[in-house]
Amino acid sequence: METMMKRRQFLQMVAAGAFASMATATKGSTPESSREPKRPNVLFLFSDQQHWQAMGIVDRFFDTPHQDELVRNGVLFERGFCTTPQCSASRSSILTGLYPNKTGVIGNIGAAGAKSPLGRKTIGSLFQEGGYYTGYFGKWHLGKDPVGCSG
Repeated sequence: METMMKRRQFLQMVAAGAFASMATATKGSTPESSREPKRPNVLFLFSDQQHWQAMGIVDRFFDTPHQDELVRNGVLFERGFCTTPQCSASRSSILTGLYPNKTGVIGNIGAAGAKSPLGRKTIGSLFQEGGYYTGYFGKWHLGKDPVGCSG
């Protein structure tokens, strides 16, 4: 049974899970309750300029066995959209759950007229607060430091 979920709902669910994991890890004082709580590994994979159908699990024309396996064991967002065609502004939306006018990243960082780099908490920050180790690999294009994406 498929369930439709909006991006904002997904981010809220992830944040709630991260905080619940953190709360579980700090409750009680017995050796059993002080162990690391079991929680899922999370891989948030997104690519530049990849058409929504460009995966074998969606269109058999494409040969993407590793991505297909990730989808079979994870979540595929089939109704996602780009908030803007510009790299930095779109990336700021993906990582914060906010529109570019709220993140302050309206254009590509370094381009003429672009506003300041991303200075908001990201999904990475929420995971870190929940006790996860996080990392960010690939293009950043949001200023000097990946806020909340390393650790």
